[in-house]
Amino acid sequence: MDCIKIRLAGLEDLEELYSIEVASFDDPWHKLTFAHEIESPRTLVLAAELFEDGEAELVGFAASMLMYEEAHITSLAVAPNWRRIGLGEKLMKKMLSQLSESGYNAVTLEVRESNQAAINLYKKLGFVETGKRKNYYMNNLEDAIIMWKR
Repeated sequence: MDCIKIRLAGLEDLEELYSIEVASFDDPWHKLTFAHEIESPRTLVLAAELFEDGEAELVGFAASMLMYEEAHITSLAVAPNWRRIGLGEKLMKKMLSQLSESGYNAVTLEVRESNQAAINLYKKLGFVETGKRKNYYMNNLEDAIIMWKR
């Protein structure tokens, strides 16, 4: 891996980011919702771009909604071929850094109860479990763990 750059996502990234979304989630956002998230001033969407052998490829993203003095992480995904090498952690660290620099020092998220890898990552980054949302995920009614980092 030559170089990873994490930057703000733009509408020009929509197709690549949406393909990562579809490959990563059983219940992906609609493409128009994704486009709205990229354009909205109330969200922050970061893209991870891999530069290898002179070629650039989008390999992951993180998204958050900005609400008053807190932020809500709405999505984190890494392309299947690039998982388990620390990209999710890099994206989250960059997201948390940017949120902190912008004055958002309370960050929340929901994560599938069965997604132990993500729960472990969030705990490593300082998030703590604070509750559950019963039947949160519509595709299988799985509960979500609510986590906060303050």
